[in-house]
Amino acid sequence: ELPRALQNGSVPADLRGGDKDTNLAILHSVLDGKDSAYKVATILNAGFAFVVAEKAADLDEGADLAIEAIHSGRAKRILADYVAASRGTN
Repeated sequence: ELPRALQNGSVPADLRGGDKDTNLAILHSVLDGKDSAYKVATILNAGFAFVVAEKAADLDEGADLAIEAIHSGRAKRILADYVAASRGTN
């Protein structure tokens, strides 16, 4: 999935954010698995983070872990848990 996503014709301007509501909508679209430049950037960043944390041997493995976290809903659940904890509601 990652190599195909990297060839989607995205340009840096496709990663432009916006106000807090726009950025929240972008975050949710990524966590919902919607294909976009934002999702590709997220997979790459998370993939490298998995490598640095020694949870993955290389970027391919790290990207696979990131993709699985998004597609399984685990990433969205972790965000919901973090939000609840930050609000003191968990």
